[in-house]
Amino acid sequence: PGRILVDTTARDTVGDAFFTKQNICRQRGWQRICVVTSDYHMQRSQHLFRFVYGPSFDVDAVGVASGKGDQLIDAEKRSMAAFKKTFAGVQSGDDDAIRTALYTAHPFYNGRSTGKLGSSQRPA
Repeated sequence: PGRILVDTTARDTVGDAFFTKQNICRQRGWQRICVVTSDYHMQRSQHLFRFVYGPSFDVDAVGVASGKGDQLIDAEKRSMAAFKKTFAGVQSGDDDAIRTALYTAHPFYNGRSTGKLGSSQRPA
């Protein structure tokens, strides 16, 4: 249990990647993480985390059997398409550009589909 860390700022997977990078890994000087998620979500999670963390980090992922894979494949494809659209033109690992895209183009963080995150929740 002492080796599992959680950041609760995020509202989705790309937010998990961004906020854990800023609020946990950067603060501890870590260069390696392992993402544990549902089997159907593992491939997209690993892609998003590798994009957000960038090439200087080692990102592994482990999928846990959920029995829901076939039911959620289309949702994963739609989510990946939305991610690609939101972060088009952004370089992997570019914290400033990722932060800007997150807070301007992503509906979970710009206030279009949920309340906008307060400035106290935004990493510098």
